[in-house]
Amino acid sequence: MFDMLMNMGAENTKLAVSESKVRAHVVRVTTAGGVLVARKDGVPVGTVGLGRQAPWYSDDTFVGDYWFYVLPEYRKSRAAASLKRAAIKLAHTAGLDLVLGVFSPVDTDRKNRFLARGGVSYGCSYMFERN
Repeated sequence: MFDMLMNMGAENTKLAVSESKVRAHVVRVTTAGGVLVARKDGVPVGTVGLGRQAPWYSDDTFVGDYWFYVLPEYRKSRAAASLKRAAIKLAHTAGLDLVLGVFSPVDTDRKNRFLARGGVSYGCSYMFERN
């Protein structure tokens, strides 16, 4: 899973990806939240890291993603749909809403359409890059 998340970082940003930060984040999310993994023939092909979160302006919580990543060669498989269904079930079983987001310049329209199926859009993020 660590290698998948390093790939995710490298694919989705021009910022330097820190191995130590990725490792620490995985430990934190695994310990305090939960990690779902999609497998094909026993091999991890996708993952979503989840945890209880709250907006800065509210005490109400929801389950939110810290990452949602499927290896490029499995993006036309059912891996992402399976992860999304499992994440929805986990959140709803806990009596909470689920918030999934896209923070990526790669296939953004396709990812937004995928997440919009069955969900309600609450906007999006923009990065204004320095030259």
